[in-house]
Amino acid sequence: MKLLTSLTALLSATAISASAAYATTDIEKIEVEIDLTAIEDVEAAEVWNDIANDLETAIAKLLVDQITEEGATILIDIDEVFLANSLSQMLGVAETQLKGDVVIKEDDSAKHESFELTVTAVQAQAYYPEGTDVTVLNVGNEAFYNAMIDSFAEHVADKVK
Repeated sequence: MKLLTSLTALLSATAISASAAYATTDIEKIEVEIDLTAIEDVEAAEVWNDIANDLETAIAKLLVDQITEEGATILIDIDEVFLANSLSQMLGVAETQLKGDVVIKEDDSAKHESFELTVTAVQAQAYYPEGTDVTVLNVGNEAFYNAMIDSFAEHVADKVK
């Protein structure tokens, strides 16, 4: 509940400074759902435990100029079974993927867009901090996690800009 309150406060604060003049789609709410009990890798679970909140925040930061009190809702359902399998495989970070169903629902609910989004570790490489040693990355590494979140958020934001 505290996380939802924090995100609501972030969205409300950004709505005050948001300029809808440049926005294609106004955004009222961003919701991410995931059942983390499917992730059995302890190291990965520790890093990935805030994925819903982190993804909501990353998307909100990218869409700050489009946040309003009335607008579309972005709903994301992360495929936790797919993520758990991806994180637990011993194939290394190169094979890891973050996959989810995304729905951008207009306020009149008759208009909406839905799509499946999959972000791969290869796509996330563009989001690694400068100087990242990719030979030491693993699925429990914070730099890897942040790159996957940022890549996914960027792809969602691109759909509503």
